[in-house]
Amino acid sequence: MAYRSTKFAWVFITGFIFASAVQAGNSPYSKVREVTPSGKTVQVMSAGKPMVNRVSNRSVFDITVSIYEKLGVPNYPAGDDDADVDLGALDDEQNAYEEIIRFFADAVCEATNGAQHLGEVRLFKRGLHASSADILWRARDWPSAHTSGFGTNGRRIFFADVFPMATSVNALLPVNHEKAGYTLGHEWGHYVLGLFDEYEGDEANVRGLVPRKGDQAPPFPSIMSNQWPAANASVADRFRYLNFSQKDNFSSKTVQGRLHGVSGWETLLASTDTDKKFGKTSTAGSKNRIQYTNLAERQPAAAAAGSPPNYRIELPAGRNTCRQDLKIIWQQNELEMVIAVDTSISMRFGELDNAVAASKVLIDLVEEGRSAIGLTHFETNVFIDQVVTPITKEPGPGVSVRNDLKFALDGFTAEGSTALFDGTQQALDMLNDFKTANDTSAIRLVFLLSDGADTNSKTSTAASILANYQTSLVSLSPFAYGDDAPEQLLRQFAQEPLVCTELLRTLL
Repeated sequence: MAYRSTKFAWVFITGFIFASAVQAGNSPYSKVREVTPSGKTVQVMSAGKPMVNRVSNRSVFDITVSIYEKLGVPNYPAGDDDADVDLGALDDEQNAYEEIIRFFADAVCEATNGAQHLGEVRLFKRGLHASSADILWRARDWPSAHTSGFGTNGRRIFFADVFPMATSVNALLPVNHEKAGYTLGHEWGHYVLGLFDEYEGDEANVRGLVPRKGDQAPPFPSIMSNQWPAANASVADRFRYLNFSQKDNFSSKTVQGRLHGVSGWETLLASTDTDKKFGKTSTAGSKNRIQYTNLAERQPAAAAAGSPPNYRIELPAGRNTCRQDLKIIWQQNELEMVIAVDTSISMRFGELDNAVAASKVLIDLVEEGRSAIGLTHFETNVFIDQVVTPITKEPGPGVSVRNDLKFALDGFTAEGSTALFDGTQQALDMLNDFKTANDTSAIRLVFLLSDGADTNSKTSTAASILANYQTSLVSLSPFAYGDDAPEQLLRQFAQEPLVCTELLRTLL
């Protein structure tokens, strides 16, 4: 693509930011990491992408939660915004959400026999990030989920403080934290693993994904049937209720039976090609069931004929292991970015003017109090014009930071050759330095504006750039200027799993 005018750059960038921001979409925070038993991450995939990993490794899911804005209470839920610290009564509101998430992590681990863990769970207040959160948390709602929705635009888990049952259940009361967390585990079975309900509904004449009156649950416990007994300490072998149904614990008279035709574990281990009325062969509903190969060999052993099913139980003995990857983050700064501008001699025919104008648009659009920006440019050499600096709320230093960035941009001239790879690496180094110095957890991305192929990098290559950005979990959004732009290379940058040009859809 070649951007030839300031007007086009303005329309493209502002249209991209604001048109996309109102559309539901998968969160750029959401991803799956393959982690070895020693804790080393060996593979990272975007949400909704198939992951083929070894059975000995676990899949760690990073997800987002958007908590509703409470009228007249702008800081709801109140607390210290730190899940690792408890301030007592001042922290009670946030502690309730944190405890539910911890029990949620237990349920995911128990249901998959340790194959899946929750990782970074980012909680946004005031309804922020709602358009693309994995969990949309409301004041009052019936828990539900889009089947196989993880990583798919517009699909999510719906959850709430209060469940509007015949007798309302307040999930935030301490007595209900465990029950609420296990309910999220049930919804995980839908949202991530593509399973359906296994309980009886209230009406007979319903179709599709809704349980019917007369449906028959599996004869033994299943999380897709009834997960709540797992929260009752007086129930014998209670954690069986957090496990999926098996071949010897299956009922065809359920939504799971009608749509998949086999039990939960049989579905999880099967290729999506074999789904009965789902996955690749479905003409209705989601077609995005992902098979997670590390679930193989995690299923319980088959029981002897006439015997109750076997269960592989992780809890409570394995609770610390189930939570070892969990990190609850009350999201603060939403965006840290570096603009990297090519100022080589080939940018002299108006391309640099357009790149500068587009950069100023980005600087003006980012929100005060939620952003930090840096600027670098490159030609024969690489220069740091502004280290990553927070844009504070105006009036205040935010005005000065923006003006300083624009002043630096106005001083750019087109000269020299093109150290494209070294400049792109410098932008990443700037973000990593800021993260290390400030211990931040924001989305991080680099805007790369260039028109030509690399001609003068001394230390970096295309391969090293891709590897380093993926390792650092930083997204790269390249914009090509002029007819000489290396479109194939920049397109490769943009198409890597963690290098996503669509990252702005929910940031601004």
